[in-house]
Amino acid sequence: PGIYTLFCTPIGRKIYFDFTPGEFVMVHLPESKFGKRGRAYTLTSVPGDEHLSFSVKRMGTFSNALGDLKVGQHLVISGPFGRFFPAADATRIACLAGGIGVAPFLSIIKGLLKKHRDGVQVTLFYSNKNRKDIAFFDELNAFQEYAPWLSVVYVLTREKIVHPLIKEFKRMTVRMLTKHLKTLRNRSYYVCGSAEFNGGMVQKLIAARVNTKLIHTETFF
Repeated sequence: PGIYTLFCTPIGRKIYFDFTPGEFVMVHLPESKFGKRGRAYTLTSVPGDEHLSFSVKRMGTFSNALGDLKVGQHLVISGPFGRFFPAADATRIACLAGGIGVAPFLSIIKGLLKKHRDGVQVTLFYSNKNRKDIAFFDELNAFQEYAPWLSVVYVLTREKIVHPLIKEFKRMTVRMLTKHLKTLRNRSYYVCGSAEFNGGMVQKLIAARVNTKLIHTETFF
């Protein structure tokens, strides 16, 4: 779907880059025309991984330049930044992702798997236009098989297909959320996608009387 993942290794010596799954970094290309200008990308790795990784969708000159990098070329990464991650004691979590907005949830889910959290319940609603647009499909399905506390609801808005794991074929609605969550109460909501996607979902949640303190957003540009 035009999405690729970069794996980065510190230069010269081993550096432990500490972060919380869900946070993002600023990425700079010092050897390019962009100079000091950088872009924000959410990490898809988790602390302790051999490499620091982040996923990029080709949708502009900077992301295209990242995609054209060769093995051995240099990046400058600063951070981490952000507060888009569940509280340590959160147990009922609903993640609403639009397109590449799934990236922070990949790291968050991997982090929960690594910690072997008991009593947690995570439902990821993942919206795309078509089947070919779904990123990390195999990886998310493998997570579901391994983690009984995880449920992934794939949503397609412009294509209807026959697939055992894809059963929702319209825009995300409160009715759809309620169908899979049973109740919207006592749950933390994390919404990540385009500004349009985030704004629409937040309005729907507020209209359904979800406490705004339980709604968290991060926008992908």
